[in-house]
Amino acid sequence: DDAGPGANKPSPHAFELRWDRHLAALRSYGEENDGDVDPPPNYMTEDGLKIGKWVENQKYSYRYGTLTQERYRTLKDMGVVFPKRTPVKTEAFSPARNPSQSLSPDPAERWEQYRQMLIAHK
Repeated sequence: DDAGPGANKPSPHAFELRWDRHLAALRSYGEENDGDVDPPPNYMTEDGLKIGKWVENQKYSYRYGTLTQERYRTLKDMGVVFPKRTPVKTEAFSPARNPSQSLSPDPAERWEQYRQMLIAHK
């Protein structure tokens, strides 16, 4: 195979589709549970979507400032309760404290940037 590094990296569109699928599953879960949109962490839909873990990940992303305002508002309007934000304590993880590190608006590239920061932090 002639594919180079990153050839298997999902497209930003794939991330959006995945988010939309999980959001739709969470809406269905809420409809089936009298508006409750806080599934247990291990909850999985019949078709295998781990929406309990997904909701936890959205809360984590919000807490550390990586969830977009649009997604935050969408989930909040559905009834998801978010934790307070926690300031990041390590410069390696905070581009705001280290201006030489600017994060990409592209989710896939931003994920790779965070991965590289974690590797550098070890």
